[in-house]
Parts: sequence; structure tokens; C-alpha cells
Amino acid sequence: MKLVGSGGVVKSVNNDILSQYYTEHKILEAPRHLNYIPTVNCCFKKEPLIEIGGFNTNFSFAGGEDTDLCLRLRKRGYYFAKESRSIVFHDFSNNFIDFCKMWIRYGKGTQLAIINSQRRL
Repeated sequence: MKLVGSGGVVKSVNNDILSQYYTEHKILEAPRHLNYIPTVNCCFKKEPLIEIGGFNTNFSFAGGEDTDLCLRLRKRGYYFAKESRSIVFHDFSNNFIDFCKMWIRYGKGTQLAIINSQRRL
């Protein structure tokens, strides 16, 4: 396997309860098992992205496009790393309705990424 990219730490600009939730649970950070890298804080090698055609433009909303990209890279034999010195400060919405809509988008997007991945088998 070849290293293709890394993901870092995401901290919040704000200190409201929803921002604390995102930060505490590392919602926008690379998961421990590194199956994918959330693109809020990441770095990829250019050539492999070109090789797979970049982001899938069929995603009409934010959520799942990064999962789809990473699943396609993993199928080509690439892996990801975590770089804890890479820190991004994100401005999370403190609106609960926005929070719920985001989780719905992430769920739909992840489902679409998995379906797309299975079609390519």
C-alpha cells in the first residue's frame, strides 16, 4: 500500500455546546482506523487524485463526497495517515436545526458513497 494523504485535528472557533460536541467527539477528524479522511483538514498527493478522476461531482450536497473519494483511493491500494500537528479551526454552526440537517446529509452521502463503491466492484 502507498500513502496518499493525511488528515489532521479540527478545533472549534466557538465555544457553544454544539461546537464542543463536534470537537469532543472529533466528528470532522480522520477516524482511528483511517478508512477515510474528512476533507475539512486534509492533504492528498495530486497524481492519485487525478488517476481516480477527483471528487465525484454527482454529490449535490456536502456530505459523503470525501468518503467516496477515499473509498476509491483505498481500492487502488492507497492508505491514509493522521498528522496531529495539522490543526484547523472550524466555525461550526450553533443552530440545532443545522446540526440535524448536517447529520442527515452525512448519512445520505455516506450511503451514496457505499452504493457507488459497490457498483464499481
